[in-house]
Amino acid sequence: MVADTQGDRVALLGEVASALSSAGSVRDVMAALVESLTPELCDGCEVAMVDDDGVLRRVAVGPGDHYAARQRQPVPDTSDNPVRAVLATGEVVLLDADVPTDLAQLGPVDDPISARALGVRSAVIAPMTGRSAIVGVLAAAGGRARRFTPADVDLVSSIARLAGLAVENLRALDRLDVSDAELASSRARLDALVGAEVIGIIAGEGTLILEANRTFLDMVGLGPDALRDGPLDWAQLTPPEWRSQDDEVMALMARDGRAEPFEKEYLHADGSRVPVLVGGAALTVEPFRWIVYVADLRARRRAEQQARDANIRLRALVIEQHHVASVLQRSLLPALLPPVPGFEVAAHYWAEGEGITVGGDFYDIVPLGAGRFAILIGDVCGKGVEAAAVTAAARHTARAAAMHFPEPEAVLRWVHDAIAIHAGGILCTLAYAVLDTAADPPTLAVALAGHPQAILVGADGAVSDIGRHGTLLGAIPPALHTDHCTVGPGDLLAFYTDGITDAPGAAALDHRELRSWLAQHASEPLPAIGEALHAELMGRRPGGLRDDVALILLRRSAPEP
Repeated sequence: MVADTQGDRVALLGEVASALSSAGSVRDVMAALVESLTPELCDGCEVAMVDDDGVLRRVAVGPGDHYAARQRQPVPDTSDNPVRAVLATGEVVLLDADVPTDLAQLGPVDDPISARALGVRSAVIAPMTGRSAIVGVLAAAGGRARRFTPADVDLVSSIARLAGLAVENLRALDRLDVSDAELASSRARLDALVGAEVIGIIAGEGTLILEANRTFLDMVGLGPDALRDGPLDWAQLTPPEWRSQDDEVMALMARDGRAEPFEKEYLHADGSRVPVLVGGAALTVEPFRWIVYVADLRARRRAEQQARDANIRLRALVIEQHHVASVLQRSLLPALLPPVPGFEVAAHYWAEGEGITVGGDFYDIVPLGAGRFAILIGDVCGKGVEAAAVTAAARHTARAAAMHFPEPEAVLRWVHDAIAIHAGGILCTLAYAVLDTAADPPTLAVALAGHPQAILVGADGAVSDIGRHGTLLGAIPPALHTDHCTVGPGDLLAFYTDGITDAPGAAALDHRELRSWLAQHASEPLPAIGEALHAELMGRRPGGLRDDVALILLRRSAPEP
């Protein structure tokens, strides 16, 4: 070692300072420390720093091969390790092998790369302190020839501080280089956006527009030379009613550095209004400089207006379709039901969904003379005009046939023949019954063609099904049967279409449930029964009915007391 005198130490400090000032990277700092301190001040030198993985490693060691095995090795994570102690406390440590406690801190003798095994007898370990934090640890080691003095400790501490400042400065320069690169990249992206002319870009100071791309100038009807003679005033491009909001946005950008996108209008050179979406950010506060993007909303406004116009036309079309469907549907149903002596009568019809298509459900009660009445209720498969034509044919054929054929089966076969010829494959279910009110008690003859059975709720609460199942009309010759029953005082008769019972899952009110439901409501007025049933269905089907529903209710009046 050479730096034995105060002059030698000052000279060495100057050499190290010169080497550190010319270092271009943190690695250069490490190399300068090793090269400058050995062998002038110490036999060995190493620097430990925390790497990107958070591990404290020896990042520089020297000289030569003697200490090479320690390069990039982690510093042992033990409580008595002096390097870790210096990093944690920031205090300089002087170790002397002649002191037993210091000797232990030089590492175990059986570890071939420990300081003790490498012959270190004295060491100065100092923190590399920058302006704000400890950036590493510098260790200078000596062998048997010399022990470090307090003057050496001061010198190593000073060199460590210089190294810490050098590392911190280089890292700051690295961050600045990254920031400059990011700024250049950001500027390039902004320039590309401005040059692409897909959106309006303006920049300025205060209320003055100093820069604008062609997209913005075209948007407001100004030529490419609009800024040649001087800046534009933002306020002059803004209608009076928008200026107070512009002032608020400017104040917001100056305060928060940015403004959320908002919609406003600009004045076009031809006097028209240009709807736009505007958002921006402040570049500096003093003076207040900003950059703003401007998106032209005219195409969107036109599309919105077109959508509103289309919606108006669609609503008008729906109303017209609803009206047509309603008129046609009413033509397929009786305007009024005839009075039936000794019976209360009510009928209900509820259309599917919005009621803009003609349904296939129909019903009627036809006086046949001599106290006899034909009751018919049916369901034509399908919707629309074709189904309506079959519905009309089925209803009117049944009415006509009822006048000529007393047997329900004969009427159903007549209807089958009529629709099989003209329906083009459209099928129909039909329940046809003849109620004889002149009989004592009144009698009911029922035939079913693919239709649900009628339900009879007795005055005593007993429930029974009326009619046997037959086959659909319109395809093959139907297999039909006629069943007979009597109707007592207070008995309730219900004929219905399958819009009540056919629905998925819990939305269905199947035939068995309908029987129980009618038994519970049988004593109520007939209109009230219909309203309650409709409410029950809508409660199960909040999205609306998926099929039309027709319902005929008859109740034999109780005798006068």
